[in-house]
Amino acid sequence: MNKKPLVSVYIPTHNRAELLSNAVKSVINQTYKNIEIIICNDGSGDNTDDVVNKLQKEYKDIPFVYLKNDSPMGACFSRNRCIAAASGYYLTGLDDDDYFLPNRIESLIKVCNERKIDLVCSNLIFKDGNKLKRGKNNSGVITSIDMGYENLVGNQLLTRLSYFEDVGGFDTNFPAWQDYDLWYRIIMKFGPCIKTNEATYVMDVENDRKRISTSSKAHIGYRSFIEKHSETLNEEMKSSLFIRDLINRNKKIPLKTLLSSGRKVASFKHNMRLCFPVVNSIAAFVREIKK
Repeated sequence: MNKKPLVSVYIPTHNRAELLSNAVKSVINQTYKNIEIIICNDGSGDNTDDVVNKLQKEYKDIPFVYLKNDSPMGACFSRNRCIAAASGYYLTGLDDDDYFLPNRIESLIKVCNERKIDLVCSNLIFKDGNKLKRGKNNSGVITSIDMGYENLVGNQLLTRLSYFEDVGGFDTNFPAWQDYDLWYRIIMKFGPCIKTNEATYVMDVENDRKRISTSSKAHIGYRSFIEKHSETLNEEMKSSLFIRDLINRNKKIPLKTLLSSGRKVASFKHNMRLCFPVVNSIAAFVREIKK
């Protein structure tokens, strides 16, 4: 009998059959073996059914749950369907154009066991065509206060299934910032979270350029986040999120905004070098001229 806790991995997918196969196989090839894979086909018009059926036949020893939406309902709706169908103690997600390194789940569970904590995430590796590049290290403890300034978790979190359920899963009213909203709610209630030094999640930034974060919907997501969490966000946090919204939408940031945010950005426990290299240099300049 396998005494290791079951980990459910949810994968929403829409018209990415070939990429989906690679994502699913990266879960199947995990060194941690007590897993189940939950796929939600969000109204795809390609051969996703055939790809999933082939995988199920080829890997009969892997528990699969395959869900289908009759028409496209969106990633959050699909993720919530996966959450409702999950039976694992732990739950984590994977986008259909990304993939796990073989030791991802094992390394995250190891942190859970060693640190006696059930909220864990990792650093990222970015894939652009045939090139792989590790993102800058941003490891450590992530508190609810830290999360008020920026989504330091990233796009995926491993935690208890019950935590997802307790806070109500993904908010389908958000056109963007959905991950951030959910992680913020979970960490507010059950945190803090540990971000490991290891980078075990590979994000395809070539496909990511086409994602929602580059569209006008990103600003709606930002506004929705600010309005939903206005009671727990102070002015410094709102200022930081305002800058983050501009960066997400590739907008120019007024120098006045950067200068006025210098001290605030510099004060983050988890510094913003990962996202704001220009802000850091300006923050240092502001500190000097204000002495």
